[in-house]
Amino acid sequence: MNPHTKAGIIPLEGPIGPIWFQWNPNKVGAIKTEAHYATIGVAGSDKPYQHYSHGETQVIQFELTLNRWRAPDGYIRNFRETLAALARPIIQMSAINRPPKVKFVFGDEIRETCIVKSVSPVLEELFEPRSLLSRKASIQVTLWIYNS
Repeated sequence: MNPHTKAGIIPLEGPIGPIWFQWNPNKVGAIKTEAHYATIGVAGSDKPYQHYSHGETQVIQFELTLNRWRAPDGYIRNFRETLAALARPIIQMSAINRPPKVKFVFGDEIRETCIVKSVSPVLEELFEPRSLLSRKASIQVTLWIYNS
């Protein structure tokens, strides 16, 4: 691992290898925890009781910035396609119709088993005259913490 690597997504299933991020991300949306309570009316009481009903999906969001300055032509496209593949089922049209589990590592702060919910790229500097491959991209990634 490169000394400037801050974070990575390590697939726990499927044929895709680890994806490491250098210098990225600069900030991560911290894990949001939310609970739902059911209100139970009690005869003779002034106030209802609150009973824990369920929690919400815990979400981690971050943005990556990619630059093809010293990388080969297809670097951004390949990076984007590899991340997007993690949001699709391992074996499509089969009984295992869920995205692969991944381990998200962000320094010593976050180490969570997740699924990739969405990958939203924005391509910039489409100056390559022959291929229009982008020189820069920002990719918004949303992960759902896996409930095992």
